[in-house]
Amino acid sequence: MGDSDDAVEQLPRAVVARLAKAQLPPHVKLPKDVEEAVLRASTVFILFLTDQALAVAASAGRSTLTADDVVQALSVAELDEFAPELSALKQGPRVFAWSGALCG
Repeated sequence: MGDSDDAVEQLPRAVVARLAKAQLPPHVKLPKDVEEAVLRASTVFILFLTDQALAVAASAGRSTLTADDVVQALSVAELDEFAPELSALKQGPRVFAWSGALCG
């Protein structure tokens, strides 16, 4: 990210690229500028979701975030379709695995 974004930690580029490429058919290429856009969007999404979860925890009078706060934050952000993936985490191992493609 640029100089103005230095205060924000970046996600590991290789990990984000690997996750993005895993959702694409084998013949589709992911140019560097698209990798950068996905990296930035991922970082912004995490910051947004964390802020929403913090607001949920604060409204409950807590300063510690829980998995339920993140699930509720998804609901507040009208992203309920992702909640089942996270709810499954609370009942099983702490390893996150997508059950399938995110799109289509």
